[in-house]
Amino acid sequence: MDNKNEIKEATIIEGDDKRSFKVEIILTLILGVLLGFTIKTEALKRVTIGFNDYQLKNSVGAFNISEAERKLIEEAEQNAQQEGDEQINSGANCSI
Repeated sequence: MDNKNEIKEATIIEGDDKRSFKVEIILTLILGVLLGFTIKTEALKRVTIGFNDYQLKNSVGAFNISEAERKLIEEAEQNAQQEGDEQINSGANCSI
């Protein structure tokens, strides 16, 4: 009965260290390829840059930069005219 209750020591097999390292590297590379493929596929669905821009649908929040620039220039001109008129009326210009 004593033989059945004996605890045997664990032995480490040194030859498998290199093999397990290679297996881990291969699995990591496979995981990286799969993850990269998945990210690329999802990015292609959501991100469009370059020659495919003409295929984008105009969204409700579309922003026309030319129109915004024109409005800013008009506002700046109006503000400049108002400030010029205020300086003339207040006598801010001095003549020597």
